[in-house]
Amino acid sequence: MASRPHIPCETNFGVDEVTALIPMYHVYLLDDDDHSYEYVIEMLMGILGRAETKNEMACEVDKAKRVIVETTYKEGAGGETRPDP
Repeated sequence: MASRPHIPCETNFGVDEVTALIPMYHVYLLDDDDHSYEYVIEMLMGILGRAETKNEMACEVDKAKRVIVETTYKEGAGGETRPDP
């Protein structure tokens, strides 16, 4: 009878190694004509809580028509998501 090779059941991956394997997702803010500048800034403040960032993002979305609000895991991104290119 041939013996089977030993295959370990446990791996010794560290938390950082496992986290590095999880895909990240961008959350975009897209420009539109339906929301005021004030609304966009208020919404960004609610998400980010950083005053200096929200003003920069509001200006960027106005110029570039979209801006990355956050890069996070799928669960944090919510809604319809697509993986980072």
